[in-house]
Amino acid sequence: MKDRTRNVVRTLFIIVISLFLLGFMSNIAWAAINVSEDSLNSSNPQLAISGANQYLLWQNETSGEEDIFFSKSAGGLWSSPENVSSNSGISTNPKIAVDSSGDIHLVWQDDTSGDLEIYYKRYNGTSWSSVEDISDDDRRSVNPSIAVDSSDNPYVVWQSTTSDDTEIYFSKNDGVWSSPANISNNTGDSSYPCAIADSTSKVHVVWVERSSGSSQIAYRRYDTGSWSSTGFISGSAVNADFPKIAVGSNNNPRSTWQEENSGRLEIFYANSTSNGDTWSSSEKVSSNTSNSKHPDIAVDDDGNTHLIWEDHRIASQGLTYRLRNNSGWQLPINITFGYYQTESPSIDVNPQGTFYLAYSQVTDSDREIFFSDTQYGITPGGPNRSVQAGENVSLLFASISSPGYSNVVISVDPPMTAPDDYRFLDEFYFDISTTAGYTGNIFITVPYDESLLAGEETDRVRLIHWTGSVWQDITISQDINNKTVTGQTTSLSGFVLTEGTPRKPQEPFAPVVPPIFPVGLNKLVLVVFSFMLVLCGVLLIRLRQRYYTGSGEVK
Repeated sequence: MKDRTRNVVRTLFIIVISLFLLGFMSNIAWAAINVSEDSLNSSNPQLAISGANQYLLWQNETSGEEDIFFSKSAGGLWSSPENVSSNSGISTNPKIAVDSSGDIHLVWQDDTSGDLEIYYKRYNGTSWSSVEDISDDDRRSVNPSIAVDSSDNPYVVWQSTTSDDTEIYFSKNDGVWSSPANISNNTGDSSYPCAIADSTSKVHVVWVERSSGSSQIAYRRYDTGSWSSTGFISGSAVNADFPKIAVGSNNNPRSTWQEENSGRLEIFYANSTSNGDTWSSSEKVSSNTSNSKHPDIAVDDDGNTHLIWEDHRIASQGLTYRLRNNSGWQLPINITFGYYQTESPSIDVNPQGTFYLAYSQVTDSDREIFFSDTQYGITPGGPNRSVQAGENVSLLFASISSPGYSNVVISVDPPMTAPDDYRFLDEFYFDISTTAGYTGNIFITVPYDESLLAGEETDRVRLIHWTGSVWQDITISQDINNKTVTGQTTSLSGFVLTEGTPRKPQEPFAPVVPPIFPVGLNKLVLVVFSFMLVLCGVLLIRLRQRYYTGSGEVK
């Protein structure tokens, strides 16, 4: 009997531990992953998605030089970073493409031979090919880009400099690499090319064309051995730079770039509905008081355009994500990863429209490469919907009646002075909004910096809400371990972190406790959780029935 009792107790213990781990895992779903994770500086990440697999490429300082590193993930586990250049030279500016067989194609610039050349390498899932020098000339060849067509043939473009000027060169491999061909061929300087291939094996290329004191975004299309004439897609731009290009399932190209506008850098966009024959007028898609730089672009199978760029905002240094779907441009989502500057974003999507990000960020000791699959801003319909709205702010809606997008804009200086007995924790004002239809309570969780506190930390950080006429203390909890504060409200507008003495809210709310499970895990977690609780109860009842009589005596 003792052995049976011990087995039942052991089973109950395992179930309790499983419940604890289930709850813990449900609350770490939004963490970004440090993929490089070493003591050296890593930068310039390049991300590619193929099916359920994610691939990352970046440059890393090693032994006073720089090398190209590679890692892949399937099921959320990233492989140990692998040095794929591994030579005595300086290897930088990597680019990546994945073909229909899942083979990985890499290019980068390298000075191992004594001058800068374009190197190529291929991974077949088991082993790497030998390095090939594609440019192989006495010119200074840099800034490569690679595309793979529907027959898995790679195409590479790059800029090459002579004593006279800088031109864009092109080479393709349908068994062997073709001789590099000058595809810009003009009197000005051409730089920063980017290439993409569509499903009919046409290759679309954009680059920066500088002449007569200004720079434009140039475009050409390669189709079965011939090139279209050069066109310009940036309109009346004076200083356009760093273009990127993507195509959707309809084979129509879209392009984005940064451009000087009204004294600062903004992000612009144009698209074609005729496979590149004609282009729309360029339009500005960023809008803030600081510089927006280095955009990247991806298109999913439904034709939705996903943009990401560096956003050097005064209030927070981070990235901005923006989606363009059948309804047009959605709200820009400002993404902040901690207190350090985030740079060089790379974005890709799977066929279902899930987007993935890679970026470099300074940490306390060095610069690392991070990966994130958080679907920022997306607010799906249904009950208990958790949303990462940007700026490290989390929203939990009691009920979403119609889906939409939620975002946070941080501005400097709240619109009104702090209420009595409260002190603004900093000068930032969180303006939170959504295009989704919602009812009921909204739980808002905001991180805080404990170094800004003048007094004790416990129960002193308060989240207050400007209703349009009065400040309201909406705080319901403070997490001193994770340095966050959570408030409860029924409307969205402006919110400020303060230091103050807890007091009764000016407008009472029903005592609703927020669910602990984030969106995406709700149904599965609750089903498993309920099953385990029921199993626990059944085992306890059987244990009592087996070993105890009705009077409480042991059988």
